[in-house]
Amino acid sequence: MKQGDRVFVSNFKPMYILGAFFLLSIFLFSGFVSAATVCSSGCNYITIQDAVDVAADGDTIEVAAGTYGENVVIDGKTNLVIQGVGDDTLIEPSSGIGFTITDSSDITISNLKIHTIGTDAHGIWVGGEPNGYS
Repeated sequence: MKQGDRVFVSNFKPMYILGAFFLLSIFLFSGFVSAATVCSSGCNYITIQDAVDVAADGDTIEVAAGTYGENVVIDGKTNLVIQGVGDDTLIEPSSGIGFTITDSSDITISNLKIHTIGTDAHGIWVGGEPNGYS
């Protein structure tokens, strides 16, 4: 080597390893608990039912303040959390049952208000094979 020659040092391998580690981290942690948000606009979902339908075991569904006029059916889910922000999160179906839970386990519904009206109206109804009801 003579004076004035340039020496090139490659940083390719450390960057390649760092990138591979980053992608592996995303892959590994993507299977863990995730949170979905529900609100009238700007969230992952606009209905609680849509969020429940795609929820995986261990997911949390965060429901923003508002009135949700729906009958939510939770079937075949495990370790699902649905949480509101208190009395400002109101589940108010026009009739029937607010939440129907069947063939599921470890379901938590918290920090929201359920208001149902009409004949056979229930806030939360739990049934299915484990309970002997269908």
